[in-house]
Amino acid sequence: MKKLLILSLALLCTAVLLQATELRTGALLGGLMAEVSSTPDNDSNNIYHFATGVYLDYRFGGGEEYGWGLQTQLLYTNRGCKIPSQDGSANERYDLSYLQLPIIARIEFRIGNIIPYVGGGLYGGYNLAAKHKVSDSKSDLEDVEPFEVGVIAGNGISWGRYSIEMRYEQGLNPFYDRNGLEMTNIAYTVLLGYSF
Repeated sequence: MKKLLILSLALLCTAVLLQATELRTGALLGGLMAEVSSTPDNDSNNIYHFATGVYLDYRFGGGEEYGWGLQTQLLYTNRGCKIPSQDGSANERYDLSYLQLPIIARIEFRIGNIIPYVGGGLYGGYNLAAKHKVSDSKSDLEDVEPFEVGVIAGNGISWGRYSIEMRYEQGLNPFYDRNGLEMTNIAYTVLLGYSF
């Protein structure tokens, strides 16, 4: 049954790609502000990281003033937070690196050569590294979930070969759930794109 489902999804994706009126590839580079949602609620501070990767952009038909598209990306990205001390002890910092695969459906509005769009989708991420820093002491964060699944909502604008995208990303499963502490990733990302 599992093989049949995978084969059906592959055929569906192939059919969708064959209907694409325009296919573009490109590179992405940007930055993000990361934070975590935790239970129990910790007073955490944002940290700032970068993201980089490549994309495939499938654009489909529509009217002269609108259309829709599907974009898949392969990104190297980071997550985490800082937790300030409450009792004068050392501050803590969590740094996590992911290989991320977002799939985003978009509705586009054409205004001459400028194409604003809104979109949403899902992402899957594989944890490449997880570090926990207390004061000047850094160590590997043990028991981190290897996979993360999340949702994406955002908007952007493209013109010619260039694009800029702003989005919100929320993990659906916690990356850490041990010893009464559960933490889930959140990120606000800005990506600049260039198509080849």
